Amino acid sequence: ATINVIVNAMDDSLVNTGEVSVYLDDDGATELIAIIPVVNGTASQDFVFDYDAGVYGIIAGYSDDSGVYDISMGDGALNITKKAASLNITDIALDEFNMATITAEITEGIEGTVTFVVIGDDASYTEDVAIVDGIATYTTPALDAGSYVVLVSFEGNDYYYDADAN
Repeated sequence: ATINVIVNAMDDSLVNTGEVSVYLDDDGATELIAIIPVVNGTASQDFVFDYDAGVYGIIAGYSDDSGVYDISMGDGALNITKKAASLNITDIALDEFNMATITAEITEGIEGTVTFVVIGDDASYTEDVAIVDGIATYTTPALDAGSYVVLVSFEGNDYYYDADAN
């Protein structure tokens, strides 16, 4: 996300001195997240926010280092939304013992677990497997001959929506 703060003088001319202190207000807990110099009337900086999805208050405070302009405050809102997660079964391999190794790939950066469900005519297996570097792999017990349905799911978290693959 990029935060842009426009700094104008009383006559609407752009201010070219000073800095803007940007604070994030999370339910009353205020955190200084940046001090940004004003250049050509704008204080601008890119951010990677590691906060849960939701709406957060932003408070911007301008201070002048030249002594010409007064201190000024403004506020706004930052809406952090969840991202879509992509989940795909990338490989199913059956070994000589009839054990199936199922590999699923999920959006890079997601942490946690995915749930594998393997359903057959006479048996079903469910296992939660940790995601490691965007990959989760599950190996079933020995399977009887027959057809099986494979389902993989990610329950979502504070940053990503849930996802399913079959």
